[in-house]
Amino acid sequence: MRACKYSHDIINAENKKVLKTHGLSGLDENELRVLLLQNDPFLLPDVCQFYNRKEGTCSHQNYCNKLHVCRHFLQGECRFLPCKRSHNLLNTHSLRVLETGGIDESIASNIQAIYNHKHVEFNKELKKGKILQLPVKADAGPSSNVPSQRQHQLLTGTGGKDEDKKDYSSAKASKDKKEDKSDEICVFYVWKYCKHKDKCRFVHYHLPYRWQVYNGVTWNDLSMMEEIEKAYCDPQNSSIADKKINFQTMTCSSSSLRRLSTASSVTKPGFVLTTQWIWYWKNDQGQWNEYGKQ
Repeated sequence: MRACKYSHDIINAENKKVLKTHGLSGLDENELRVLLLQNDPFLLPDVCQFYNRKEGTCSHQNYCNKLHVCRHFLQGECRFLPCKRSHNLLNTHSLRVLETGGIDESIASNIQAIYNHKHVEFNKELKKGKILQLPVKADAGPSSNVPSQRQHQLLTGTGGKDEDKKDYSSAKASKDKKEDKSDEICVFYVWKYCKHKDKCRFVHYHLPYRWQVYNGVTWNDLSMMEEIEKAYCDPQNSSIADKKINFQTMTCSSSSLRRLSTASSVTKPGFVLTTQWIWYWKNDQGQWNEYGKQ
């Protein structure tokens, strides 16, 4: 077999520079593989074209060396709920094809979770688009589904009490949206494909953690975020003296400090880029030990 002339080392010196530039140096090799495969489905084994034709049959059946999976599902564009073709990358045949291509069950499980979410969100958007084409009742009250300004004017006219209604609806919707916001970082945005965009209730940030300091008016990002996160994850550190950061009081100088993060890995098992919380205890020699380990 001829040796490949390209590097197979994801974390060599040159690649480390690229990863650091994009804020991804904290990911291990398996997490990077998931990220690469998720962002470029062409890195996955080929999809069987015979299986994806109208008849949906492949003469090679289980001996086929291509994925018997809906190609539209892998492109994030399957419009059917349910679909008559498989959306399962973890069945016996698909898993064998993936493992032959160097993708183990753990990575395949993460990819499956990502594509499942994309499929659900894509169909939600489709459904929402269809609903917007239906007539809107003139007596609709203030809600998160307030008709657009143009629709509102067509239904109720403009000026006077109707203008007041429109202003009230907008203010109410804005208030509801603000109250619905979360300080949790959107794990799907970190994966680069949150379809809610600016309507997402979670924080959109390129890292699974975010350190900010409060200036009395707004929260502002701190520089050297990776360095702060690395220090915070070491139980031996209670502060970073040269930055005047105290992890115990969560202050920077005399200002409040906060750390935003993605959801806990306990609440979203099987997802990459969630936050794994580890508990430590301190022995009588002043050493910190992870719970559950000798």
